[in-house]
Amino acid sequence: NIDRYPALFDAMVKQWRDEFEYDMPFIVFQLVQYIGEEGSSYGDFRVMQWDMMETTENVYTVVGLDHGEVHDIHPSDKLTYGMRAGDLALNVVYGYGDRPGLSPSAVSAVKTENAITVSFENIGGGLLLTEGTQVQNVEIMVDGVYQSATATLVDNQLVVDITGITGCTAVSYGVENVMDIVNLYSENGLPVAPFILTEFAEAERDYKILLRQEVLKMRD
Repeated sequence: NIDRYPALFDAMVKQWRDEFEYDMPFIVFQLVQYIGEEGSSYGDFRVMQWDMMETTENVYTVVGLDHGEVHDIHPSDKLTYGMRAGDLALNVVYGYGDRPGLSPSAVSAVKTENAITVSFENIGGGLLLTEGTQVQNVEIMVDGVYQSATATLVDNQLVVDITGITGCTAVSYGVENVMDIVNLYSENGLPVAPFILTEFAEAERDYKILLRQEVLKMRD
């Protein structure tokens, strides 16, 4: 039950820090692409792993939605993940600011009549598409049901087309178990973190991340 994971993870971190008498940093390896059993929601679990940085201090997550071997939850390519984790540790723990740190992550979204525009932090010199002209793996929730959406990258913002669509209450990125193409990265080579954001009235971080229980219920 993934709903128990945040509490269990937080308890583990607390126990280790108590045992070592040291507020040690933790680097979390986000779950890779994995098809899993029917009805599983590993994409939502990745979002949960990212969100834990907001609830547990001195925890940092390495994004893995572009990595993996689909049918093996323990991919053979450890180097890619290891390099990202090493750079992240050098950046956030040891203060080497020239090394890539956290992946870009969504911080705000503004909805107009025809679009939802998502802004990001930690963009590492800017965002780019590694292939194609549209951002892949973007969905919107309409009347409680997720559906694919057309999205483009404009001035380091994700612009989701909702022309003619009413009842849109959330936008998500990278929450499928397996994705054919992941093409949204920062210029320093880090994939954008997956996210689920609700509809917003204002910009400047006025946002709410859906509760995991709500997300799982809505995606059923």
